[in-house]
Amino acid sequence: MERPPLDAPASEWLVYADARQRAGDPRGELVVLSHAVSAGTVTSQRRDRFVAKHAAALLGDAVAGRLASYRLGWRHCVLESVDVRIEPGDDGAALVAAVLGSPAADELRELAVVGVPTEYRAVELASAIAALAGALPPCCRSLALVDELAASVDLLVTTGHEPPDNLVTLGSLDTVWQLPLEHLRIEVADAHALDLGSIRAPAMRSFTLRSLRLGVAPHLLRALERASWPDLESFELRLVEDFTARIPIDDNAYIPTYSTSERHEDSYHEAEEGRNEAPVDWGQLEGLLRALHHVPLRRLALTSFDTWRTLFDVLARVGCPPTLRELDVSHARIDRECAAWMCEHAELFANLERLVVERVPLRERRALASLAPEIVHSVGRGATYRHVVT
Repeated sequence: MERPPLDAPASEWLVYADARQRAGDPRGELVVLSHAVSAGTVTSQRRDRFVAKHAAALLGDAVAGRLASYRLGWRHCVLESVDVRIEPGDDGAALVAAVLGSPAADELRELAVVGVPTEYRAVELASAIAALAGALPPCCRSLALVDELAASVDLLVTTGHEPPDNLVTLGSLDTVWQLPLEHLRIEVADAHALDLGSIRAPAMRSFTLRSLRLGVAPHLLRALERASWPDLESFELRLVEDFTARIPIDDNAYIPTYSTSERHEDSYHEAEEGRNEAPVDWGQLEGLLRALHHVPLRRLALTSFDTWRTLFDVLARVGCPPTLRELDVSHARIDRECAAWMCEHAELFANLERLVVERVPLRERRALASLAPEIVHSVGRGATYRHVVT
């Protein structure tokens, strides 16, 4: 029986599943389980156990032999997304090649290459990224390059202004710009260590860079200013600033020092959240913000900043891109003073449809009620992500 299109009704897929089950094909049961997972009647763990039992038939021997290194996302019986999890000592290129060579990868839509620095040991992803060239299925247009540890914590704590090397390194990203990607997400600890190369991405529609240290990284800003991505619709940049603290509360840090050290056990009760003693001049984003006026940008996310004044001053000078419909300034120090400034400059936000101010110190949403766009608001501490120097 011919397989239905991906967007065919569930009834057609279940008829197909019945035919595959009668033929002894494990894809039939996988369809049934996937629909049950979507309906909430079966757990995804049960489906995972079934996939593990029939991994060779569904995915090929190379993937079946290292199944624990993959997180698989299914639609019906079609493999739509894969996270390749690379731990210290793994051959990342081989893991990527195995899954992209799988018979199930022909319709892959999303791929994440994830470094997993277990026990704080380093992971190199450059070879895994290089393995994407010429092997990525044409329909796979979404890529994520992720340091799993950096993505799961709030702080980068260092004893000097220059932190040690990232535990997960990406190498040059020139290979990435040769791929026909529409969506790229990068999550690392120290963005200063990134080598973006020369960005030429004619199909790119969304770009996200999240890190635990940004501040002012001139080489990074230059690469983004000079980027060629004529179809870009979404741009997200986490504007992490430097804070200082004698002993920070670092139990949610990239590499905890104080909360895990017996030397500091007696004094950890005096730990500080940190102080921003050197506000950043976000005026250095002006070139980048002007460059974004030349693409059809609909969503702009500038998040986690503490120095709101210089950021909004440069926005006021440059203006929002004419096509912009959503501005996200979440996890940032949006307080009553900042809200008053925004209302005084209401014309800056007049063409927006949504203004996202989530997890900010401003407790009263009505402080922004005079602005034209829909306000999406929630209360939080503000500049959530920080580079704390002790």
